[in-house]
Amino acid sequence: MYDVSLKRKWDAEAVRQYQEQQLNEAIQKGIEQGIEQGIEQGIETGIEQGIEQGAEAKSYDVVENLITELKLSDDIIVRVAEVSLDFVQQVRADLARGKK
Repeated sequence: MYDVSLKRKWDAEAVRQYQEQQLNEAIQKGIEQGIEQGIEQGIETGIEQGIEQGAEAKSYDVVENLITELKLSDDIIVRVAEVSLDFVQQVRADLARGKK
């Protein structure tokens, strides 16, 4: 009888340890997947922001050249460079302040 109850106790302990191990493995896997997904999203966001910043810098250079080299009006620059009037006015203001 003592052996049977001892065996049950060991079996119950083994089951508890197994469940705890499974839970810890599941948590670790979830953490790893979350980190991987976060890194992927961060990379995508970084690439998108880099592309946007590069495009804006290029537009800035084009608008600056249209202002300084060709002396075009804001309306013409808006149509040629396909930028907003506010953007052109900002470039003009920067040039007036001697800032690029």
